[in-house]
Amino acid sequence: KKINKSRDVKLKPNFIYIYIYKITKLSCIINKEDIGLYGDDGLGVFRNSSAQNQERTKKKIINIFKNCGLSITADINLKIVNYLDVQFDLVSKTHRPYRKPNNNPVYIHKLSNHPPNIIKEVPLSISRRLSDISSNEQIFNESTRMYEQALRESGFQTKLVYTRSNGTNSKKKKRKRNIIWYNPPFSLNVKTPIGEIFFRLLNKHFPENKPLHKIFNKNKVKLSYSTTKKHVSCHILAQQLHP
Repeated sequence: KKINKSRDVKLKPNFIYIYIYKITKLSCIINKEDIGLYGDDGLGVFRNSSAQNQERTKKKIINIFKNCGLSITADINLKIVNYLDVQFDLVSKTHRPYRKPNNNPVYIHKLSNHPPNIIKEVPLSISRRLSDISSNEQIFNESTRMYEQALRESGFQTKLVYTRSNGTNSKKKKRKRNIIWYNPPFSLNVKTPIGEIFFRLLNKHFPENKPLHKIFNKNKVKLSYSTTKKHVSCHILAQQLHP
């Protein structure tokens, strides 16, 4: 089942409450494991359900949105569905990358004014995403041409490589710490080693014999460059200067 809500819906403060309400109501009709909503799109699956029952469920879903003042279109009994950036095929039991027609990918240029780690991560993150949404390496190779062309236009001479996912999160769960972040704006025009100076000042003014050292130290204060005026962190840790 694919659900498309009206495109003129704006994310206003009360929208989140409507969203929670819809999820709660939908889970009463379909198992919560069998349906998901993302933005203005939804996707669900029927398991061993008759055509009549599917049609009744469709009407119930439409009424849930109608009660919130929203109009939707819902399609049922689909074997192939394009959802977000993935195409699901129940016939071949495969999934592959999907993009809407005339919606070619565009990436930041290799010589753009961004932190080096961000530039380096662009082709790697694309490879990981395409690998995750491809059933196998053959489908991956069939889908990379558009993305490699976009990378070349952005100055990257990189061939995307398929990486098999083990399906589990290999990262160990770490104890959450209270971190204070310093986010200076990044620019290639700045030659001053901001991170080095910042941590040098931190060590100077908050040495181990000061009461506030337990709060302001290299383990609890991190530096991450922001790349836009809206203060978006790039998750890059500056090299900390040891005392």
